[in-house]
Amino acid sequence: EKCCICENKKDWMEIHHIDKMNDNNEYNNLVPVCKNCHMLVHSKRFRMKLEVKEEILKLALKIDEMLKNPELYF
Repeated sequence: EKCCICENKKDWMEIHHIDKMNDNNEYNNLVPVCKNCHMLVHSKRFRMKLEVKEEILKLALKIDEMLKNPELYF
């Protein structure tokens, strides 16, 4: 089995609930992760990094849109 985050193969995997609701065991809510990645996913530092990446992506998409349609923005 491969970890869904680091993609390393491990003998032992943990199951991460995507929505962080431990009672939601729907198949599409569960992903295998190694112990190290599972700890990272639940850490505040990791979540903050994801939020920053999402904001950078939104900004990049906005800039791309502006460059494709400058008449709408300039």
